[in-house]
Amino acid sequence: MYPAGMSAQGRLEEKFRDSMYSVVNATFGAGIATTAAGTAYDVTTPIMTIYNKGTKDDDVIMLDQMELRCTTTNTGATSLHFQFVKRSGIVLTTGATTLTPVNMGGNATTLVASQTATIATVNFGVLVTAAAAATTDRILWRTQVRDVILVADDTVHFTFGDGVTSGHGATTTGTRSVNRIPPIWIRKGETLQIHHIAPSQSADPEWEVSSAHIEYPPRS
Repeated sequence: MYPAGMSAQGRLEEKFRDSMYSVVNATFGAGIATTAAGTAYDVTTPIMTIYNKGTKDDDVIMLDQMELRCTTTNTGATSLHFQFVKRSGIVLTTGATTLTPVNMGGNATTLVASQTATIATVNFGVLVTAAAAATTDRILWRTQVRDVILVADDTVHFTFGDGVTSGHGATTTGTRSVNRIPPIWIRKGETLQIHHIAPSQSADPEWEVSSAHIEYPPRS
């Protein structure tokens, strides 16, 4: 599989290359509608779910970074918060848009054939999940990203773990909120839910989404 004489470090880098995945919504510039009027936390109404469908005990998904760009604003909100919740099992009951993970190490000339199979099932939009399970639901992190109402082109960027990212945005009209989040792992049979909460809002924003994660153990 590896060239003769490749060092252990080189083999490790090759394995890592095949373990990096990204997801983006299909239509450039078009946002995805999200759950209506999320003015308070409700475990059944996330905007994004990531389920680890791996079959081995050591199958793990580790989030790397995520970016959300507001294409349609909410109305009346006084602030915007995000919450990350880990749950046990397949909790999604209604999913709006399924996002397909792409292996970032795939060969562009034979992209489909060179894809390494993912263990992630990703959904975004108007989602409905199972009722709260007090014994297994875990709120991992909560952060406020805006203290005023959103405007078009506002961008929220999350970096998970010890990553470094720029605070400069590509827009002259919106603002860019850069947020560092502790590492989040999704183990076999677990679902991560991501919620946005905007007190006093009367309509929810639409988001263009890009996200990247790493799958362990390395696939190569």
